[in-house]
Amino acid sequence: MIIGVPKEIMSDEYRVSLLPNYARELISNGHKVIIEHDAGLRTGFSDQQYLDVGCEVLSAPAELYKKAKLILKVKAPDSTECQYLTSEHILFSFLHLASNKKLAQDLLNSKCTAIAYESIRESGELPILKPMSEIAGQLAIQLGIHCLMSHTGGKGVLVGKVNNIPTAKILVLGAGIVGRNSILVADNMRADVIAMDVSDIVLDRIKRDFSGRIKTYISTPENIQKEICNADLIIGAAFITDDKSPILINNEHLCLMSKNTVLLDVAIDQGGCFATSHPTTHRDPSYLYEHVIHCCISNLPGCVPVTASHALCLASFPYVQILADQQLAALRKNEILLQGVNVYNGSLTNMTIGVALDMSFTKPDKVID
Repeated sequence: MIIGVPKEIMSDEYRVSLLPNYARELISNGHKVIIEHDAGLRTGFSDQQYLDVGCEVLSAPAELYKKAKLILKVKAPDSTECQYLTSEHILFSFLHLASNKKLAQDLLNSKCTAIAYESIRESGELPILKPMSEIAGQLAIQLGIHCLMSHTGGKGVLVGKVNNIPTAKILVLGAGIVGRNSILVADNMRADVIAMDVSDIVLDRIKRDFSGRIKTYISTPENIQKEICNADLIIGAAFITDDKSPILINNEHLCLMSKNTVLLDVAIDQGGCFATSHPTTHRDPSYLYEHVIHCCISNLPGCVPVTASHALCLASFPYVQILADQQLAALRKNEILLQGVNVYNGSLTNMTIGVALDMSFTKPDKVID
């Protein structure tokens, strides 16, 4: 199998989908690995380090796609990259198609096989998405701190305790992996945190694990409306596998918030938790809508590419090995990989995404021969 690793072209995205030590292992098993020039540079790995383990390095992405059959990416391809994909390709990447109908259609038109990291489920968990969610949750508090500072337009309140002076009030909507990691960082800073989730089980775990320090409420429109009035930082972390994120705060809620409240939408890849959200970048992370600061960076872990790339490769590599060794036959033999298939040879193969996009779909086991 010839495996291609393009350089990520999304703004401020410095992660790489395959590190040299993993490339070496693939090559030792008889596969060929092609890396685009400088793909690993911001993660700390030069082209020479990839060459030293036996990789080929190419400068032209079109040539890489032409030679490789298994394409490993971090972020979903853009329109230009989709033009390189054909029915001969297996794409393994984050996709988040439920909020991106154009990308879904581009992938369908290419007739490639597209497997989404975030759709891989094993033992009740999302093993590839999980470490990125952990990183995003921790970064959310760091970003919130930045947005609350007065020189960035914020309220000028501290996330952290100083004597008996009131700390910033943080509301976390969704107490899954992202929310839990945000709570962890905020709690370590002795911030005033409220967590909401639709699951009693999740909230009971938060109460237990944080020894009752975190106030918890079931996520209902009434509870949300009540708590947003006093919050300084609101983190949107609600997530539904393969689906759009639920809208938890609408336009009319903004008038209930005090000036320069921060809405930090970690779920923006899945469409966002706030009706007034739109994607931002690390270079230009926030915008003011009405009197409320919005921060909605769509590749949050991309700003810590060393940590994030190591975590991503560690989680994804077992599945990369299976795909490299077995190619499309892996989808017939491996139920975990099969359920990760979002697109196959012009067919949408994920029911949840199909419903979200109002597009026809077929179960993967019905089209993969």
